[in-house]
Amino acid sequence: MLACLAFVPVEFVVDSFVILQDSAPSELKTVFTYFEDNYIGAKVQRTKVPSRKDPRFDRELWNVYSRTCNGRPRTNNNLEGWHNALQSTMKSHPHLLSLITSLKLEQSDMENES
Repeated sequence: MLACLAFVPVEFVVDSFVILQDSAPSELKTVFTYFEDNYIGAKVQRTKVPSRKDPRFDRELWNVYSRTCNGRPRTNNNLEGWHNALQSTMKSHPHLLSLITSLKLEQSDMENES
């Protein structure tokens, strides 16, 4: 269920995480601690007002709620596919002119597909 937090609006992620954490079995404490430290932000214990540290990975970085609502891709798989196709058409360390020629060829292929 932790993975589902990526589909919750960013402003509700922390509250949703707390609900999941409270209902999780004690065997998963280590997993929840790791997720909290890296993706939610660890609680700061010694303050009167409840607060959290900044997570290692900002919530806006990994949350895909708005991207999903807007019909945008949630991953960069399309970019990976393009990169693999481009890489297969040229040598591993092309000369500058060879690289430019390959990029022009790729550009013309993309224009022909549109």
